[in-house]
Amino acid sequence: MGGERTQQGKYIHLYLTVLIIFSSVIWGCATLKTWAERREARRHFLKAQELLAQGDYQGSLNENKRVLTMPGSPQGDRALFNIAVIYAHHRNPKKNYEKSMEYFKRLLTDYPESSRAEESRIWMSTLQEILCYDRKISEFDCRIKELKLEILSKEKTIKELVECLEQSKQIDIQLEQKKKKLKSFKK
Repeated sequence: MGGERTQQGKYIHLYLTVLIIFSSVIWGCATLKTWAERREARRHFLKAQELLAQGDYQGSLNENKRVLTMPGSPQGDRALFNIAVIYAHHRNPKKNYEKSMEYFKRLLTDYPESSRAEESRIWMSTLQEILCYDRKISEFDCRIKELKLEILSKEKTIKELVECLEQSKQIDIQLEQKKKKLKSFKK
């Protein structure tokens, strides 16, 4: 049983061993690379959170954008979500709801199965309403400016009419005085 291996069997055994070792090395390197990328992404996320807490919105945006530029963009959905929220942040002096919407849309396009997809849809809906209200407010502001100009014009016209009325009263008074003088001469 199990007698001596043939020369061909020894080579097959050697090839299989080399193949297994080679596969393990490649798989191990790929795993290490993925692990290192995730660790690097986590480092950027922690820095981004720290900067956001300090009110450095631009710095936080930059850290999240660095994650997006990483090869294979590990946790790209998280970075896109964070960027979108930073652009919509109420304390961000450079908040930009349109840009925020763009990043939420990109998240939904690039990562449709993301755990943040539903929350992104909710944010988009809310931002859409805010943008709609902002447009209405802008329209009302324009209308208010138009009405203020119209009021100024009407006030100017009223002032001119009041002056004209005063002049007319003065003329009436002068006419009355002249009529009295004329009557006194006739007597």
